[in-house]
Amino acid sequence: MGNINENRKLMVENMKSVRAQLLNESLGLAKNNIEKIKIQLSKILGSDIVVKKDNEGSRVSHTFSVRKGIQGIYIDEAYDGVWNVYTVKENGFPDKGSADLDDEGDAIKELLRLAKKEKSKLTKVK
Repeated sequence: MGNINENRKLMVENMKSVRAQLLNESLGLAKNNIEKIKIQLSKILGSDIVVKKDNEGSRVSHTFSVRKGIQGIYIDEAYDGVWNVYTVKENGFPDKGSADLDDEGDAIKELLRLAKKEKSKLTKVK
């Protein structure tokens, strides 16, 4: 009986791991939108854009910044489908932005609006 219970526990753990992986893959920006944002931000900020992706537990986020930039612009989606957009300082803490956006398209529009507004901060480099 011990082997059956151990096998069940392993199977449940594997299923949880796969489920979490699938949830993370479905969250965040669509790949084609990442490229579109990079192009738009490079036009707005006048520089090449670097993207960093993070899976932070219940969120999938992307941080866009100019190469060697001090600040960046952050966008994420939580499991509940809520989007957040804000500028981030060098230490990663939020600076200015919007929370609780319901749609990826609205979040992208907010990201581009915020980039135009905070251009001077986003173009500072180390």
